[in-house]
Formats: sequence, structure tokens, C-alpha cells
Amino acid sequence: MIDEWDGYIADAAQDPTVKVVLLMGSGRAFCVGADADEMDARGKQDELTRKNFLWQHVHKIALTMERMDKPVIAAVNGLVRGAGADMALMCDIRIAGESTSFAWSYVNLNVIAGDGGTYCLPKIIGMPRALELFWTGRTVTSGANDCLGSGTWANATLGRALRLIAMNVGGAVPGEGAPSTHGFPGKLQMCCAENEAESPWEPLHVERGFARDISTATVVAAKGVWSFLTTTQDVDDLLKVFGNSMMSPAGGEYRTGGWPTLVLAPEHAQVFAKAGLSKADFKRRVWEASKMPASMMDPIYLAVAQMERRAELGEFTSDTLLPISA
Repeated sequence: MIDEWDGYIADAAQDPTVKVVLLMGSGRAFCVGADADEMDARGKQDELTRKNFLWQHVHKIALTMERMDKPVIAAVNGLVRGAGADMALMCDIRIAGESTSFAWSYVNLNVIAGDGGTYCLPKIIGMPRALELFWTGRTVTSGANDCLGSGTWANATLGRALRLIAMNVGGAVPGEGAPSTHGFPGKLQMCCAENEAESPWEPLHVERGFARDISTATVVAAKGVWSFLTTTQDVDDLLKVFGNSMMSPAGGEYRTGGWPTLVLAPEHAQVFAKAGLSKADFKRRVWEASKMPASMMDPIYLAVAQMERRAELGEFTSDTLLPISA
């Protein structure tokens, strides 16, 4: 197959009727690299024989792709592993489907990426990130999984930069402008990007008046993360889960009328969009669903809320439904 692949690419390079080359796999995977049994058998050969195999077969594809003067697009689906991932890197553009996952899994076989990856990947994503993927063999998906989890190098870099701005410009210095006793580790690294490609609605920065092609960062004063899981696809049930999960009798949002941040997964956003809800419709419905009975507060906290939200809500009692934001 390797020789056939190289032959097709060479033919396309020479054919004047071919303007663009589209590379894609058949079946459920783009390419999972070399056959493990063949690699095991080849591992018993001497070093020169193994080197000649790579040089005369696998590396020919890398050389042909490098010399190609026509655009090469990889339509990547399913599993992309090892040499298959390296082959995708050799293309000029990679378009991944929702099911796609990449892994430079050479480390699991105690070998290094020897099929062009060590050259291409650092050029595309930078050396630190490339080394992380080479050394760990970690799987990278095309979706936005774990957006507030362990994250990537960029999460820590951007989070640290924004935290320094908050401290040096905004005065949020621990013990001074930020008097919290315990603090919150998310102040440093709770940073993620919006999955604009899979969102049915306009991005947050566009909603706030910025041009779509402008790069922006939004900083929120989050106390922590409260996650919730539901598998329902019913719009009303989803809104009920969101609203009930956001209620917090001890939360400052209900005491003063705050600015809660709801991070919505693309699959849930799609459910609401397919039901005809715009982003503004969704916000209004969540705002209604998250109203909390004032009776859930303790008496002292309720008295404080009555004082602090009087101008907004007028006089209210323990029977009043308090909105989470003004």
C-alpha cells in the first residue's frame, strides 16, 4: 500500500489536469500507521535492513509530499495514529470530522516518530506542544473535550498572562485586592477557547460587538466550577436541569444579582438551536428557570438580599422568586 500511495501522489504531481489532491481514508479510520505484527517482525532485522526499508518505502512519501507544488488536503476521519498521523501532517490542510482522534503513539512501542512527524508537528503547533504529544502518546480529539480540565499548554500560558494583568493592573493581589482566605486555583489556569466551529450561535466576542476575525479574551470573576450531567434531549427538561443546578442559596448572585457564566456543550446548544431558540431566547429561558425561592436562604442572608436588591426588585418576601442576575 505504501508504494501505491507514493505512486498515486507522484502521478498527481505530474498530471496537469490535477489542480488539488484530496487525501482520505476508507472505512472507519484515516490511517492507523504500521501493522504491529509487521513492526515486531521488522524489529528482529538488523539496523541497516530496517533503515533501508524506511528510506526506500515510507520516507519516499514524505519526500514526494514535500516536493508537491499542488495543494494537498487531508479529509481526516476516525482514528489517526502513528505514521498515519505523520502522513496527515505532510498535507497542506487537515479537515477533521467529529469522530477524529489523533495520537503519535510511537512511544507505546518504544520507538520515536520516524515518518516525518518530528519535522512537521513542531512547525505546525510549536515545539513544547509537539514534545508533549510525542512523549505521552496522548490522544487528541477534534472536539472540545475537557475544555476546563487539564487543558493544554495554551491554557496555562493565557491563564497566567490574564492573572498577571488582574494583579498588576486591576490590583487583585492576594491579601490586598483579593482578600479571600482560601483562594481558587482556577484563577491561574481555568482558561478555555470557545468552540465556534460547532456552535449554532454567534461567538461571544461577536455578540459583544467585536468583529468575527478579532481575537479576544473574556475574564469572569468565577468562584469555581459546578458541573452537571444530563442525557435528556428535551428542551424543557434541559432548561429545568440547568436552572435547578444553578440555584445556590449561599451564592452571592442571588444576594446581589450577579453575572453567572454558563459554559454550554455544543451538543446541548444544537438541541436548543434545532428547537428554534436563538442565543437570546436561550438566555431568557435559563434566567426564568434559575429563579430561586427566597425561602431557600437563611434568615440573615435573606435580610441582606432584601436590602441589597431593593432598588432592583422592590420589597420582597421569602415567597419571592429571585432571579440569578439583574
